[in-house]
Amino acid sequence: MATVFLVLLLIVAACSERAKSKPVPAPTVTVTVTATTQAPAALLPMPRIVGSTYAAAAQQIEILGGGALQRRSVYTDVTLPADTGAWLVCVQGPAPGEGITNGGQRVALAAPDAACPDREGTRLHPEPQATPTPPPAPAPAPEPPKEEDDDGGDQGSASGGSSTSSGGGRTGGGGTAGIQFGQPCSPVGASATTSDGRPAKCFMGKDGRARWGYRS
Repeated sequence: MATVFLVLLLIVAACSERAKSKPVPAPTVTVTVTATTQAPAALLPMPRIVGSTYAAAAQQIEILGGGALQRRSVYTDVTLPADTGAWLVCVQGPAPGEGITNGGQRVALAAPDAACPDREGTRLHPEPQATPTPPPAPAPAPEPPKEEDDDGGDQGSASGGSSTSSGGGRTGGGGTAGIQFGQPCSPVGASATTSDGRPAKCFMGKDGRARWGYRS
């Protein structure tokens, strides 16, 4: 009886060892991934910063998450200095109420002692206008031929006190009215009177032609 019990005990121990050595499969884990869409955060509205100093506007935009302000001069002939904290904001972008983005805000500045212009892109100091050149003065009227010394000055009186001018008037002792200064005359030395009553005399010009001139 004891022998049978011992045999059974050996069989049970052998089965137990076999059960321990048999590999047990690992449990299967199923992972389910669910895609979720997150709505973008709403952009904060851009405040009105025109009229503020650059320092105050930059601080306000930085607090709202807009980052640094991009700056430029509102005048084309003015260069921005390194420190523009006291300069005034004349133009802003974006407009008030539009969404703020990181680093997307821009301002145009004017110096503290300069007012903002009506529109951006003008000059603070306009270029001087050129002075118009006055028209040339009119040329003076030609003067009558001056009296010249010649040897034939008394030919008229030596020929009997009368002669005939080429201007159509006959000159005698006192001369004949109707001639004009500058008209051809003959002979040299003859005298006459112009249409306006001035005394005239026949002179030889430098060009070799005799013309009526003023007799002083």
